[in-house]
Amino acid sequence: DITGKAVLPVSVREKVAWNYYRRSPKTHREWVEGTVANGIDEWLDGASVKTYLDDMFREVDIYGNDVALLSNRFVSPLSSLGPNFYKYYLNDTLEVGGERCVELSFVPFTSETFGFTGRLYVPLSGDTLFVKRVSMSVPRNINLNYVERLHIEQDYGRGAGGTRLKLRDDMEVELKMMPGTPRLFAR
Repeated sequence: DITGKAVLPVSVREKVAWNYYRRSPKTHREWVEGTVANGIDEWLDGASVKTYLDDMFREVDIYGNDVALLSNRFVSPLSSLGPNFYKYYLNDTLEVGGERCVELSFVPFTSETFGFTGRLYVPLSGDTLFVKRVSMSVPRNINLNYVERLHIEQDYGRGAGGTRLKLRDDMEVELKMMPGTPRLFAR
């Protein structure tokens, strides 16, 4: 459905969790209600598979200066280094989730560096700047070992008191381990 290619599930992992945040003092707690793992996790050492997948699918925070993914650090498009690293383009205004937003594209100055190409959607309403949606990929010319394609999409909402809440976090990675072998697709 996603890439237009046939996909055979090798590992399926699901987790239902509640996340609790406190501003002062700043803390975060995650209460896991349940987990399910099927596929290669049942045959291989579960701890090593979990370690590898946790490294691959780390939490992506676009509001930080860098994003740690696949044992590499990428410059975030909202980083304080962003203006020195990315070219930004004001594209259009459109509706995103029922809200009128400005579409802002970004690409790294050099396509071989560890950055992203993508789009930010910022609502026109409100007195503070706020990212409603981000859609980004790694550049094609980047050398990420086995990674052929990596795409991240996130949707944000406003919570009480102006806090931002991540409503949706979706990451897709297409890997090719060796020439002539089928590609692996992780989501």
